[in-house]
Amino acid sequence: MKRTKATFDAEAAATVRKQTRPQKPSCRRIASTFRSATELVPLPKQIKVSCSKPRLEMAPSVLVKKIAGGHSQSSMQLAEQLGAEYSWTGEERRQKVNVIRGTRAMERQLCAKIRRSLPLQRTPESIERFLYQLEDCRRVEQHDSDEFVYSN
Repeated sequence: MKRTKATFDAEAAATVRKQTRPQKPSCRRIASTFRSATELVPLPKQIKVSCSKPRLEMAPSVLVKKIAGGHSQSSMQLAEQLGAEYSWTGEERRQKVNVIRGTRAMERQLCAKIRRSLPLQRTPESIERFLYQLEDCRRVEQHDSDEFVYSN
């Protein structure tokens, strides 16, 4: 094979080290980069389809009303049902289970207190005492606790 000057130059060019330092940015180059970034097409928003209610803070009075009707369900079942309806996180569900258990314990205590206060063998004094306790319950019912008062 005969070497010519053209083949020698091609071989020499292949082994010659090329400059690897990047060019300094110029105003023209930065402007073209900025323009191309702003011309990007934004991604379409994903539509989230859900049948749960919006994430609002449930008032304690609303929670108590929903709990009062569910005597046939356990605390966990009620929390799961309400959690699905109001899209609660796992931590919120665990907190609500504790609230439901406390509410049910208070309800049992109140029912037992009322039941004990009215004896089977009634006298006029025992009936008067019972009516006084019911009147006390009415006062408690009419009083809003600080948890139910909302400040705007």
